Amino acid sequence: HRTDLFAAGLILYELLMGEAAYQVPETGPDPVKEVMGRIERADLTPQIKALEAAVPGTGRIVARCLQAQPRARYENGHE
Repeated sequence: HRTDLFAAGLILYELLMGEAAYQVPETGPDPVKEVMGRIERADLTPQIKALEAAVPGTGRIVARCLQAQPRARYENGHE
């Protein structure tokens, strides 16, 4: 469930912020590998800060869905 909440958090982030959470770099030896590494690490610290500043109430909820550690996310969608 926590993986699904991460995915839902990404979609909500993009809807609220109007941009992709993970930008694909245009340069570098393997841009896809770089983005996949960031996704695997849930490397979203700057994006989460911007989200919480832009929409404080909702941003806090979405930010929890986007935590790198699955146990730091909500346990399930009902929560």
